[in-house]
Amino acid sequence: MEILIFCQETDIVMHTLYRKLHEVDCQAKLVTDKDLAFARYWNHSSDEHGNFNTTIGLIDGTHIDFSKVKCIVNRIVYIPMFHFVNVQDRQYAEMEMYALFLSLLKSNEPKLLSSIKFHHIGNIQTNNRFFLLDKMVRAGLPIQKTIWKTDSTGNSADKNMIPFELKPIQNGVLRKKSAYEMLKRTPTIFLERLSNINTVECVCGSIVQRSDLDAYREQVARLLDELGYPLVSLKYGYEKDSVSFISLDCMPKNISSEALSQLMECIINKTIKNDFSSRNTKRATLSISH
Repeated sequence: MEILIFCQETDIVMHTLYRKLHEVDCQAKLVTDKDLAFARYWNHSSDEHGNFNTTIGLIDGTHIDFSKVKCIVNRIVYIPMFHFVNVQDRQYAEMEMYALFLSLLKSNEPKLLSSIKFHHIGNIQTNNRFFLLDKMVRAGLPIQKTIWKTDSTGNSADKNMIPFELKPIQNGVLRKKSAYEMLKRTPTIFLERLSNINTVECVCGSIVQRSDLDAYREQVARLLDELGYPLVSLKYGYEKDSVSFISLDCMPKNISSEALSQLMECIINKTIKNDFSSRNTKRATLSISH
């Protein structure tokens, strides 16, 4: 196989991508989080020159040799270890398994469609609205105006601001509190009221067909390079004539035909590039040996 797709078992977008790649006769293999969790073996090896290779044997008998892989698309942020009943044992095993998976990705970084960035890995950052807004600001994107109020009045003097409910979460579970307790202890957040709310898809650092955001293409590319996801969606709106970005979805559950075509083109180009590079390396090695 030349193209390897890592994704959660329920990832409809990646399953669609896999099917479409096969329709155009691309050699692709889809590997889910469950496939990795129940793999028969993982073998990481290094030669005397520090070159790494990995082989993985899946439970269905598939043998994956990463020296033959030309492009890797990754959407896995978590590998559940179903076979551990004890919660503490399962959490420990999941951390170890994910560390192993990260080492696999890092040792194959030239083949990754989007570079892996350690500081963003995991469900916490992926789903953290304010972590992602911070990244958007650092990339130079104008974001939706936000006001935090720590008093219990819950009112904003600016009528153009609307309240945003910040739900108290503890250990991934919504705490049941009375409205009065939540109002007392939870900061009240007000967001700028925007019009013409839209969502735009971004593939491999570029915006898919959205002319009204042409002025922000450089900033979007900088943001996506920082995050390292092959496919994201950006939500934005307008305050009068000014664009304000609202949120970022690192794992969109749907994909348009235009974005899918662009993603496939990026994958095929990456595959061709790495195939050409490996052929040149082999020729160079052979000429040296003679």
